[in-house]
Amino acid sequence: MPACPIGAYRDACPDVELVLDEMLAAEIAEALRRRRIDVGFARPALLPEAGLAQRLILDEPYVAALPRAHPLAARGDIALAELSDDAFVLYPVQPEPSVTGLIVAACQAAGFTPRLAQEVLHLQTAIGLIAAGVGVSLVPEAAACAQTGRGVSYVSLAAPVVMAPLTIAWHEEDVSPAVQRLLDIALRWREIAPGLAPRN
Repeated sequence: MPACPIGAYRDACPDVELVLDEMLAAEIAEALRRRRIDVGFARPALLPEAGLAQRLILDEPYVAALPRAHPLAARGDIALAELSDDAFVLYPVQPEPSVTGLIVAACQAAGFTPRLAQEVLHLQTAIGLIAAGVGVSLVPEAAACAQTGRGVSYVSLAAPVVMAPLTIAWHEEDVSPAVQRLLDIALRWREIAPGLAPRN
């Protein structure tokens, strides 16, 4: 079974060319608005906007991403508050919406405001900086499963769990068969996706 909607779509529609680009959520909204892209996978959800539709396809927990040498790296789970003395590697907080807003809100609910070590635009950069000991972060569980073996340990967060919603967004009036097929696959994916667990 393909591990993501894109893999399932490639299997189902091998004649459709997919061009993938990593963007922040706000950039996805702008690209959809200007019709530079047909569909976007956004985390967190885009701000409501006339003409754009979106649906939640996955709501997975965040896990802590720690350098392998971190004192908490070998734990089975940790409370988010235990990271209050660490600096964080985060995406830009602006423009909104931003996953950093979710992370900062969760940290504040745990009793602290995260201190910024480095701002990044891409997950791979964040993982590299964490492996180098620059800081810690929170990453979605699926990303943790895909990023093993790079000097980073992924540790589950004890309750209350911080969730990472993933939505699919598109033009409401887009009825092209290629787009509709991708929507069908993505909206079914939550029901068929295999269980994911973080690994060290």
